[in-house]
Amino acid sequence: MAADQQAAIPVERVLQTLRAAMSHVHAERAPAEAALRSWEADAAPGFLHGLMLIVQQFNSIDEPTRLLAVVVAKNAVGSSWRKTLGTREWSRVPDEEKAAVRMAVLHLLLSDPSDRVALQLGLLASNICAFDFPARWPDILQNLLGAADWASPFAPQFKLRALRSLKHIFKGFTTKRFVAEPIQSRAPGLGIASLTERLQQERQLYRQQLKACAAPLQCLLSAHLPAFLNPSSTQQQQQQNAAANQGVQVGWQVHGLFAKAAVNGVTELLPLIADPAGLPEGTRGLLELLHGAAIQLMSGVPAGASLSPAELPGWQDLAGRLHERVCKCIIAHLDSHPLPFAEYVPYFLKLFVDAALLNLDAPTLRAMRAKRRVLLVRFLARALLCPYYRPEYVDVQTEGLVLPTGPDGKAQLVRDPGGRSRGKVAAEALRQLLSTPQVGAVVEALVLKYVALTREELEEWSSDPEGYIRSIEVESGPDADTPRPVGVGLLLCMLERGGDEVAQALINLTARLQAAGEASAETVLMREACYRCIGEGYSHVSSIVPFNQWYSTELSGLLRTRLPVFVGDANNSSSGNSENIITAVLQVSQCTRQYAYI
Repeated sequence: MAADQQAAIPVERVLQTLRAAMSHVHAERAPAEAALRSWEADAAPGFLHGLMLIVQQFNSIDEPTRLLAVVVAKNAVGSSWRKTLGTREWSRVPDEEKAAVRMAVLHLLLSDPSDRVALQLGLLASNICAFDFPARWPDILQNLLGAADWASPFAPQFKLRALRSLKHIFKGFTTKRFVAEPIQSRAPGLGIASLTERLQQERQLYRQQLKACAAPLQCLLSAHLPAFLNPSSTQQQQQQNAAANQGVQVGWQVHGLFAKAAVNGVTELLPLIADPAGLPEGTRGLLELLHGAAIQLMSGVPAGASLSPAELPGWQDLAGRLHERVCKCIIAHLDSHPLPFAEYVPYFLKLFVDAALLNLDAPTLRAMRAKRRVLLVRFLARALLCPYYRPEYVDVQTEGLVLPTGPDGKAQLVRDPGGRSRGKVAAEALRQLLSTPQVGAVVEALVLKYVALTREELEEWSSDPEGYIRSIEVESGPDADTPRPVGVGLLLCMLERGGDEVAQALINLTARLQAAGEASAETVLMREACYRCIGEGYSHVSSIVPFNQWYSTELSGLLRTRLPVFVGDANNSSSGNSENIITAVLQVSQCTRQYAYI
């Protein structure tokens, strides 16, 4: 320890190196960057402590330098907090220095005047928690939750930072690993059994601490989300809130930001505390709040007295982004607790079907942010793909069989109907969605609002077809973040789950559009979208419409009449020439299929 203290890097040298690393002169910048990388990778004692001292000097050191210091500290923690990145040896950073860094990070997070620096401090705290929580930093989550509480003495700016930092910390925990660090020389008697017991205790404490975060986050969301949805009630309480927040007026803008941060925290927390036995306590009230909020946010109109024309666009923009977070939170409940969430599936299934497909017209839906439309559809796809909601699972789990150990030490069958009954509720709701009375309207809305080309896309296709095709090829898979491939993915999920009823609804829609001819451009675009859907899901519709029959009755005629015009041969579209073009196209397609196997 004495050697480490003697070798500690002076803070003045660290500051000088940081400033040189920001120089425009290459001769100054290159050696400074090399020195920073060396200190960062070697876990040099005094380096992290010096960086934190620099960040603290917000009155005497400029913001860019402080920002660089905290970014370098964040990277150094990732590369040398536990083991050095280069040699994989245990870190040489003294425990006292690590404790000082942890204390400084929490203090600066709740006091630094720069939001840019504070964001990086939150990420730095997340990196430290990945190593030190809960063994060496057990109170960080409760400290942040206490600071984010509306009754805490901090200003709203710092309360919001604490709440946002929790999201980063939870997200960092998704890759957390528990490691048995070196045994200190003062405890030579510890063996493998003791290390295993210590790790088990740390895992148990880790889970207990995370579960304890659920209730405070739910309270924060329950306080701020209704206040944002009803700005008139917010205005009535501004005077009381100002007295509790150092005279700062707190309106719907602040409540919206707090609600967004709180719902982000809940979303990231749920996978970490997943429990097949049930949802966290208080989840029913939270889901009821999210259900009502999703309806209100989707309408785009605040509750209560209307806002002024100057404020309404800002409220609607924040409402749209908050709606995206609410949708992600609902999806997180389904993904992390599929069986406990099953009883709520019928209510949310109707909510998302109405919002994504049935209630809004195509122009209004397309005016939304693409991410928002994707999330609306993604819930439906996740529900359809969930293995616990499938008929084969519900049927196999006839009595919810489990295998505990009997008195004689042998496994025995015990009947527990809970698993089947919960999954059956969701399975029945999905069956009704894909049944004949409703599936036709759902399929038509999906094709029109998510798969069909718009006039703007048609113009882009006409002006630059190769560029447009390249952009389309990039979008693939049901998890893509653009509406069209997500819409196609949802239709494939419906075809796989619903079988002939969904396929027949798609064929009936196509036939109706064929009978309508080319009455309008929208009809032609819808028919093209139907052809695309049939092609994507042909394995599911081939039993209803064999390809040879479809080709002879319709596709060959379209190729004869449309293909010559498309390739610029409209004036020479004789029957023989058209047949030659069709033959060429089929030959190219055959070659493409052959090359696919090479």
